[in-house]
Amino acid sequence: MEAKMRTSADPMDVWNAWADPEKISQWFVDRAEGWAHTGADVTWFFDEFGYRLPYRVVESIPGETVVFGGEMPGRPPFLLEITIKREAGETVVRLVNSGFLEGGSFDEEYEGVASGWILALAMLKYYVEEHYGENKETILVMREANVDFNSLIAWYTQPELMNRWLTSSADGPLREGEEYHFVLRNGTPVRGRVAKVSKRELANIWPDQSAFVELKGWTAGPKKLVAIRITCWNPEEGFMDHARRETEAALDRLVTVWGT
Repeated sequence: MEAKMRTSADPMDVWNAWADPEKISQWFVDRAEGWAHTGADVTWFFDEFGYRLPYRVVESIPGETVVFGGEMPGRPPFLLEITIKREAGETVVRLVNSGFLEGGSFDEEYEGVASGWILALAMLKYYVEEHYGENKETILVMREANVDFNSLIAWYTQPELMNRWLTSSADGPLREGEEYHFVLRNGTPVRGRVAKVSKRELANIWPDQSAFVELKGWTAGPKKLVAIRITCWNPEEGFMDHARRETEAALDRLVTVWGT
């Protein structure tokens, strides 16, 4: 699968965001070990899932490219290739992830990974342009749900459905690149910009809180999960705890609506 992103950031800053273990933990992973130099071994840690992902760095050229490779039992070798170029006054980031298994039973896995990378590049853009070098705080709230992923994005973008679980009012459908304004169920007004919309997921920028908010959905074995992840840089004291409580309540309402 392939995804692209354009940014005003310097190519070296984008490269460092992938290669420097401190920088990649400021926007993507929870922790990382090892600099991504050619021939090096690096490990990404996703503590919320108790998951570690080791990589061998196949190629790394500062400011231009970094290619991660690896293998998992029972699967073909995989590559994650990031190339960075200047084009028409902007930095263009191209990501290619290969090594998926073939067959209809793996289509869902592919769609989930593709959507994840699309939103990840949107977060990378926000990080390198607005919060480069700053540490993040993240909350992730998940719920198992009997959801049809083909219709999930409507629950994240259409006011009549959002008002059933998340908002009390919304100005209109949420569309990629457009400003949004809605009021949460607790009365909090929220203004920002829709950063990205994939087939099943949504990412919003909430500038008043320096937050990147993702409404997500994926499979974990036989389970279907919906989730909200909020990533903040230098949040106000107490904001993350409050956001977690409100997010848990919102997802509980969403799952209840689907069950009726």
